[in-house]
Amino acid sequence: MVTTILCTNLSHFQIDWQQKAVYCPQGKRSYLWKNNKNTYGKPVIDVEFRQRDRVLSELKLGKQAPGYKNAQKALNRFITELTRSV
Repeated sequence: MVTTILCTNLSHFQIDWQQKAVYCPQGKRSYLWKNNKNTYGKPVIDVEFRQRDRVLSELKLGKQAPGYKNAQKALNRFITELTRSV
């Protein structure tokens, strides 16, 4: 079962409760799903998307855009360099 979140700023995200995954408007799947509690002790679910996917989304390049593959390659190289230096 897939549920669409109906919040103002999250209206295009979908939740797949069985797979414990959230899908962004670009179709990218979250890689982290963690049951947690907020500061008031109410249950919440924390999800995260990969940094690469968030940056590519911010660039607003569709996969068919001329610069998408170059941006993706450059971003992958940058992330590789960052992880090597840590």
